[in-house]
Formats: sequence, C-alpha cells, structure tokens
Amino acid sequence: MPQRIVWSEVRVPRLDRAWGWFFAMGIAVVGASNPAARAVSPPPPTVTVVAGDLGPNPLAVGGTASATLSAYISSPPALGQECELQGDPVWSWTCTASSPDAPASPPGYTVSIDQPDPTTSDATLNITFLAPGRWTVTAIATITYTSTCGSQPISGTQQISWASYNNCTATPATSPQGIQLPNAVIAGDAVQVDILGVNGNVITNAKGYVVAGTRVVLNARVIPAAVVTLNNTQWAVPDSPLQSVSGFYSYTDQNGNIAYADGVGSTVPLTALQGMQVNFCWWQSDAGAPVSFTVTVGGQAFSAATTFEVGTPAVRQGSSVSYPGTIAADNQYNIGDPGYYLHFGSPNGPVGFLLSFVLDAAGNPGATTVVQVITKSDRTVTTQSSGVFDLSVANMLDTRYPAKTYTTTDSTGTTWTNFADEPALNLYPYDTPAAGTDGLGGRVNESFQTWVLWQPDGATSIPVPLYSCTWGWSGNATRPSLTQASWSLTQSSQGPINGSNSPGYPSWNGISSTQAWTNTP
Repeated sequence: MPQRIVWSEVRVPRLDRAWGWFFAMGIAVVGASNPAARAVSPPPPTVTVVAGDLGPNPLAVGGTASATLSAYISSPPALGQECELQGDPVWSWTCTASSPDAPASPPGYTVSIDQPDPTTSDATLNITFLAPGRWTVTAIATITYTSTCGSQPISGTQQISWASYNNCTATPATSPQGIQLPNAVIAGDAVQVDILGVNGNVITNAKGYVVAGTRVVLNARVIPAAVVTLNNTQWAVPDSPLQSVSGFYSYTDQNGNIAYADGVGSTVPLTALQGMQVNFCWWQSDAGAPVSFTVTVGGQAFSAATTFEVGTPAVRQGSSVSYPGTIAADNQYNIGDPGYYLHFGSPNGPVGFLLSFVLDAAGNPGATTVVQVITKSDRTVTTQSSGVFDLSVANMLDTRYPAKTYTTTDSTGTTWTNFADEPALNLYPYDTPAAGTDGLGGRVNESFQTWVLWQPDGATSIPVPLYSCTWGWSGNATRPSLTQASWSLTQSSQGPINGSNSPGYPSWNGISSTQAWTNTP
C-alpha cells in the first residue's frame, strides 16, 4: 500500500525577532532579518508525501527497485501585504540508502530519479543495489518558493523511508537446491517461511479450494533477518499430482479431417519438487490435501504448510451403460451399404454399446469428453485364394480423441450426453482390400475401455477421469462357398460391463486406424 507521512509546520521565535519555522522530520524555512521579512506570518501548513511500494522485494544484486513518488502542500506560504510569491514553486527529490550488512564506502547502490516536470512533485525513484543486505531506503522531497521579500528562497523538506526493504540477495545459483547466499544466519535472527498462492497472497496455514485439473502454481518465500544460505528446498504434494498430460488432443487438418500430432497418450507425473516454485495439477478429489515446503537455512530446517480441498464433478446417479443391440452377420449393418458385416449393433440402431450420463459440475465451467481405448482386438478374415488376413492391436486409441458424442433431452428436461459404438468387421469386401471377394470366414474378439473425462476452463488445465467402464464382444461368421451370398453367425458373445467412479487415467500407444493387416498365404 502507498505510504503516507504528514507533518506540520511549527513556528518558533528567533533572537533577531524574525520568524523562522521548521518541519518536524524536515528542514526549516528560514526568514530574512529585514523589516519586510518580519512582516511574513504564514499559517502553519500541512504537507503530505505519498509513495508507492518499493519493489520488487527482494531482488538479486544488480537488480533495480522502483517506486512512484508524490508530495503536496495543503496551502502555500501566506506572506502578507508586503511580499508576494514569484512564479511556481519548484519540487526536487533526493534519495539515500543504508544497510548494516553493506560497507558505507563505496556506496552499495546507485540512484536515479525521473521527474519530468519540476513544477510538479510526481517522480519515479529507481535504485540499483550493488551489494547484498538489509536496506533502508529514504526519499527526500523539497519544495522551494521564491518571494519579493529578499533573495533567500523559502523551502520545506520531508522524507519517506522504506525501512522494511529487506534482503537484496546474491545472484541465484544454477543448482535447483535454492538460492546460495554468502553468509550464514546470524544466531538469534528470525527466519520466516511462507507459501504464496495466486497473486502472491500468503496462504500458509490456510485452507483453499481447487477443482481437479486446474493448474496450481505455488511459490515459497523465505524472509530471514540476515543474509543467509538456502539449501535443500523441497516440496511435498500428496495424491500423485501430474505435471501435464501428453497426446490428449486432436485438430482438424486443411481437408477437414481429424488429425493427430502423435499417436501416444500418456500422463507426465510431477517430479520437479525442488526449488522455490512447484507447478502441478491434481486429478483426484481430496477433502484435505496438505502441501508443504521445507528449506534448510544455516543448517536448520524451516517449513511452511497449507491445505487444499480438491473437488471434482460427479457422474450423476442414474447414468447408465448398456448393450442395446445384438451381434449379427448380414447386410443390414448400415442402410444404403449392401456389404456384409459381422457386427455388434448398427449405426441406424439399436447400437451395440451405449453410455449415457449427466455430469454434475457444481457450477464449475469446463468441457466433457469421452475417450475409448481398444484394450485388445483380434480380427481375422479367411479367403479361398489369398490365405488368412489378421489385424491385432492392443492398447490403441479407438480412431480419435475425443470420441464423438451426442446429446438427448428426456421428459424432465434433463440433457444427457451419449456415446455409442457399433463395432463391425466388413466381410464383403473386407477391411483389407487385398483379401478380394473370396472370403469364407471372419472372426472378431475385442475388448474396450471407455472413459468420461472433464477438463476445467483454463489454457493450462488438463482433462481428468471421472468414470470408466470395460466391455467387449466376439463373433464368428462363415459361408460354405463363394456361390453362397449369405453368411452364418456361428458364435457370438457379449463381455461383462464393469464400471468405476474412481478410474485411473487412459493411456494408449497408437491409433487403431493407422494399423495394417498382415497376410499369411
């Protein structure tokens, strides 16, 4: 906050019967000893100096701190009928600094004051520290009037000090173990350690709230009472927080197709726990997640701690997963497509697998996505003339991120988000064009895991998993000869659906659509 110092003029008689006056904490205004000067009887004015915070604080040697300066006088000197003020008063500023930790000579600082117009008091103080230490900085304002009562100007002076400007430190070392300073803590000196949150607010011993997926950036502050050595800086953050996630995005290329920067989806755990800052995202809820910072100062450990409640949206009770469709081998998979498919459900309905959910985000803005990973898929087409074609994949992203979803509204006005899948193997022609049209059999055995993710608003947030379920299907289809157009379903099964409201993160090693068939003649 700006500092405000007010002083009053005090009038005292001098031996030569002229009036002199001085300002408490300032330099006196001195009157001349001629008759005209004796006629001057100014009322006691009130003068105020205002200055902004001096910062940054602390900073390294060679760094420059700045503060805005301003001063004003409530009323100019009233000189009476015999004298008149001449022209505008002139303001000027000077600055000094002192430190018990730095030598007096040569000075451990340099000063510049930027004052665009001397007829106004507005100025900017810039002080560059050349030596480490605890510094008291003093700015001195002087206002000078000139009158017709003699050549001696009338001036008043006041000062303002930043006595709490502490710890101009040595240059930070390259070691992640903190800031290396030249001297150890002096016995009996106090050391204060704090954790700072958003906007530099002190949150030590407080409890805050954060939504999972939101980026948390915390800084540590150490305020010793002398020049110190900071070592072994260490953060402790619970609940396996993440630094980031990788591959959880897609974009549209110039042709309007979904494209991917890479085919791998993974999490990046938080490992950078040394230093004065920690940067991470929680992804699980926690009613009380303690975060602590510890530092060694002069061989003694000091610490600070804070606590967060980590919240996550919830998938509403009543959300469901189901198998609406059936497994078949026919040419009814997709309207307008005469091909034969071994399929689980149909895009025209009913679908094979359906996930429907409502998310309660408790007023937290964000976006919901669904991602599906093929845990294991084995597909085989047997032909009469070209042998056997196989496609086997494991832990692959199912086509795209995020998966396509759609919404529906029920009779109560509730909006549901839906993800549907209807996996199929094209029997005629086949998923692999090299198989030709002489296929005699097809087989599928697949398992999937589907996640509901939610990502809070914010450019640096990450998606967090709220729900997942596993499901799968299998089927065999054959035809006795090439002359027979229809196919027979000889085996089929639907795997169990197992859901979890506390899932881990999805991960994948590639994208299923980029995988190639192999042929065994």
